[in-house]
Amino acid sequence: MTKPAVSVIMAAYNAEAYLHAAVESILNQSFTDLELIVVNDGSTDATADILTEYAERDARVTIIHQDNAGSAAARNAAIARCRGDFIAIMDGDDIAHPGRLEQQVVFLTQNPEYAAVSCRCELIDESGAHIKTQRARTPAQEAGVPLEELLRLPPGPILVNQTAMIRMSSLDDTGATYRPWFRGFLEDFDLSLRVAEKHRIAHLNAPPLCQYRQYPEGSANNMSQNQVLFWHYWCAAVLSAHCRRQGVADPIDHATAADSPPCDLLPALKTLPHPIKAACMKSARHWCRRSLRNGMSHAAEQIIDGLTTLATDKHDRRALKKVLRGVLFYALRAGQWRYAMKVAHQLAVPLKQ
Repeated sequence: MTKPAVSVIMAAYNAEAYLHAAVESILNQSFTDLELIVVNDGSTDATADILTEYAERDARVTIIHQDNAGSAAARNAAIARCRGDFIAIMDGDDIAHPGRLEQQVVFLTQNPEYAAVSCRCELIDESGAHIKTQRARTPAQEAGVPLEELLRLPPGPILVNQTAMIRMSSLDDTGATYRPWFRGFLEDFDLSLRVAEKHRIAHLNAPPLCQYRQYPEGSANNMSQNQVLFWHYWCAAVLSAHCRRQGVADPIDHATAADSPPCDLLPALKTLPHPIKAACMKSARHWCRRSLRNGMSHAAEQIIDGLTTLATDKHDRRALKKVLRGVLFYALRAGQWRYAMKVAHQLAVPLKQ
């Protein structure tokens, strides 16, 4: 079998409602020298049957069936089967623009110094209705850019995972895979930090080349806990990146999804250099804003409680003060008056120290 130029990997779990559109959007790409590797991650609906139909109809489709193990394990299983020089990442409920692969292949072919490229995407809801278009990001990053500079980007992946195309060689020489320890929280951010340590990455700020489906976050309790976990995992990925760059053992390197939660790593953040610690503090503002916007002041409270433990000197307290001011503004804007009073009290504490 001829080796394809691009291997598209797709993780699918109970995706029967959207799988046809996702698979068709890849098989109908203007760039046709591809293989599509889909991992059925223990689905209990008709996902397996739908994929079997496509595999019988199109030789470019390969299916991997596994017990449910999460998105990281599913993507890793697909990567292990890839034969192409480029790996394009896709989810089983997203839709790729017909020219997505072609534009990304052209960029990476014409710019061999870059290892990966992603692009903007349009966020859609369960019915396919437009929510918003993702903001443009920094067009390019140099290889080995200082960690504190990478962290100036908005919280989230440096590469937009659902639209990323990565050279297979860059994954091979960094040993980078999705780490199951992240349990579906920002493992793409962790992967992008590891690729960026040795390679240049880019972002195409052209019109969106992918539609990314978003869902309601479930019950208020789950949604609240998720915001706290997002911040914890974001900080854990940053701590992990700092350790690697300093030649220190990566605390997550051999961890599994069953190991200790990310909050156990928060005390270690106190040892980070101030610019990196300040970035961790600043990122908390993002998750607090999301919590307050959805009426979950208790989630913002948990984040701020963790945040205050990181302030160990006047520089940290100055950074904390800036974050608290932002959170106070969000609390007032959301009408969370009781919580706003609590933040105002916390804001006064650093001023006295």
